[in-house]
Amino acid sequence: MALEAGKPFPYTIPGSEQITIEMDDGGLSLLLCYDRPTIIETEEIRVGTLTMALTTMKGIIFFLAKFGGQPWIDLPYNVHLSRRLTELQEPAVGTGYLLSVVMVDIASGLVKVIRAVDLPHNYSVKVYGEILKQQAMPLFQYDRTLNSVYMQYRPKDLLEYAIIKQKC
Repeated sequence: MALEAGKPFPYTIPGSEQITIEMDDGGLSLLLCYDRPTIIETEEIRVGTLTMALTTMKGIIFFLAKFGGQPWIDLPYNVHLSRRLTELQEPAVGTGYLLSVVMVDIASGLVKVIRAVDLPHNYSVKVYGEILKQQAMPLFQYDRTLNSVYMQYRPKDLLEYAIIKQKC
């Protein structure tokens, strides 16, 4: 199903604000479900400078994203939970993963933003390496581990442990 800005989001919309990142064979997908996003939030997601960082804590990968002047967003990820990823591809020389960004207004059900970002090669190589490490580890008590990370670290704290931080 094709997405189009200004049209209804064709999939299930959560009842509260939620931000998720997923990986499939085509790259990464960032879904931002906001309740009545402001014009500033919408424009920052649509055209603001995107800075990405990456860290791993207790076996959980954290993508960190900052759109323009908006606060950092932390996005936990575990490859074992990616149902649409059938084969992890190493980024070819000089290329990076595609990041598809979609913002949905949960109040209206409309797609507010669709944005495609080519992630830099060196950032994508780090992502690939962290996912390979994670694939080798069993999925064990994911929710409990994630909660313990959140009890210890805020997004700003996670940023201090980033193995890479880069404007995209």
